[in-house]
Amino acid sequence: MTQGMADSVGERSSTKQVLQMAVSTLDTLSTLLGLTVLSEPARPRAAGAPAPVFTLDQVAEHCWRDDCWVVLYDRVYDVTRFLGLHPGGADILLENAGRDATSAFHGVGHSPAAADAMRPYQVGLLAAHQCMWTK
Repeated sequence: MTQGMADSVGERSSTKQVLQMAVSTLDTLSTLLGLTVLSEPARPRAAGAPAPVFTLDQVAEHCWRDDCWVVLYDRVYDVTRFLGLHPGGADILLENAGRDATSAFHGVGHSPAAADAMRPYQVGLLAAHQCMWTK
């Protein structure tokens, strides 16, 4: 590798580290200041309007800190604005981001009240052919 290429690789590496630290700092400040609750809430559907239906592939596209969806009991939730509020921390939600998190949710012993508390975050339903929990 030439010296110019080595310098370029080193610059990209340090730039990436600086950006990662900046993002981490912003996430921490947002959480400390409670800015996650200022995010726009999910818009309620009109009465009688059918819930949107998503496939697991569509849910999998939402696997980021700034766009985090999970599936619980065949319902799809956008938990992005809940990350900083989760009593167990954001990391546990991010571990399951973009996936069916029902086993993890159930496995730690969440109460029925915890499942009810998720209602404001529901954005739709899982496609019928991929449902495991409803008949």
